[in-house]
Amino acid sequence: MSAPTTILVHLDADEYDRLAAEAQRRGVPPDSLAHDLLRASLPTAESEAARIQRAGLDALDRLARLRADLRRAGYPPVDAAQRVRDGRDELDARFTP
Repeated sequence: MSAPTTILVHLDADEYDRLAAEAQRRGVPPDSLAHDLLRASLPTAESEAARIQRAGLDALDRLARLRADLRRAGYPPVDAAQRVRDGRDELDARFTP
């Protein structure tokens, strides 16, 4: 981990008052709250593998929601393996003399 760097942030009086009020509500000093808020708003460094994994998991979540929506709409469940077998059988029938 690298050494911390200090920066100066200029807030107008209203912004500082809101920061101080929220810090008091949370029971922390205003500078600690400012640090936490800034840190939370920055994107995290993410490896390419982690990004791809997250994108894949997000896609699976969307697929699960779509499946649930289809079931609620009354569509029957589909046996994907059987659909693939049927498709292969159809292709075999097309190209078998």
